[in-house]
Formats: sequence, C-alpha cells, structure tokens
Amino acid sequence: MCTDVRRLALLLLLLLALPVQAAGVWSHERGQLELSKTPTRIVALNWAATEALLLLGVVPVGVADLAGYPVWVQEPPLPEGPQNVGSRSAPSLEAIAELKPDLIVTSGQLAPAWELLRGIAPTYVISVYDKGAEPYQRARTMLLTLAEILGRQERAQAVLAEQDQVMTQQRQRLQAAGLAGTPVALVNFMDDRHVRINAPNGILQAGLEGLGLRNAWQQPGNFWGFAMV
Repeated sequence: MCTDVRRLALLLLLLLALPVQAAGVWSHERGQLELSKTPTRIVALNWAATEALLLLGVVPVGVADLAGYPVWVQEPPLPEGPQNVGSRSAPSLEAIAELKPDLIVTSGQLAPAWELLRGIAPTYVISVYDKGAEPYQRARTMLLTLAEILGRQERAQAVLAEQDQVMTQQRQRLQAAGLAGTPVALVNFMDDRHVRINAPNGILQAGLEGLGLRNAWQQPGNFWGFAMV
C-alpha cells in the first residue's frame, strides 16, 4: 500500500513539473480558434484589427494596406516595424507566410480565403462592418476577445473605461452649454463638389449618441456607414 502511495505521489510531482502553456478556444464567424499558447507574431488584415491590437499595446508584425493606416485611421499611431502584406481586399498569402505569424486577424469579407489563411496560422474572424451589425459594439467585442487571446484583459478594460469616462465628461459639457440633442453632420470633404457624410449605420453614430447629440443625416449609408453627397 505504501508503495502505491509513493508511486502516486511521484506521478503527481512529475505532472506538476511539466511546463504549463496558456490554452483556449474562442468562437468566431467561421468556426473556432484554438491556441495552445499566447500569440506573439500577429498579422492584421484590416485597420480595425490593427487599431485594436495597438490599443492593447501589441504591434502586429504585418498589416494590410499599411500606407493607408496613418491617412485614414491615424490614432493610435502605428510605429515603425510592421510589414505590408498587400491590400485589405486581396492580401498576399506569400507575404503573410514569410512573417511566420502565430495568429491572423481578419474579417468575413475575406471568407473565400479563410481556408488558405488558417493553413498559414490560426485565424480569428470578426467583421466590425457587416450588414445589420452595430460596428461600435463589434469593435468592442473584438478588443475584448483579442485581450483574452493575448492575456491583456486589464489593458482592454482600462482602454474602455477611459473611453467611457471621456464620453461622459464631454456629454456633460455639451449639456451644460445647452447643446444636448443638437443635430450634427459629420463630413469629410473629398473634393470641391463632394463630401462623405456619416450615416446612422456608421461607427461614429455611437459617438454622437454617447455625447447626447443627433445625427443630422438620417438616410442609410453604404456598407461602411457613410454616403457620398
């Protein structure tokens, strides 16, 4: 009997001595993402994913449409280091594979390439912009899920808490100034005859609502939530 107890104790000690790696399974739009350890080399195939990673303090090794990020997104700033992996609509599989990623983050718009992408590395699929979706909530979901995958939950909660605090403070300022409910048109001037105006189905709608303002443009926008006027 004592011999059996000693053998059991020895077995438990051996098991405890084995290296422990973080593991997890996450559901996404194309199935499940299963990881045996925390990713360190990540490729982002859209700007929303790039932005989320940077907010978490993670610099991706590869980014689609790299040159467009500082033009159209700007914040948080993209540091030097990431490599361009082609366009967001048609990324280069060869360029992605050369970076040896251990995680690829993409959207449902690249669904035809899903099998090829996950053949290179584990792939997480989430569409911030999609028909009938609320892009702001999708963006928050992506941030929180990536935080779980990367072990940066505290960072994600801090980012969201700061965002909510700023929104509350600015809403109070607008209310004190008697501007609550004011209709606002959010536009980008494209040339001397056209503007791009943000519609209620765009991601900036959540900002207007959080500030207690109204969107002056009530017609639906395109897939990305804006209209050309």
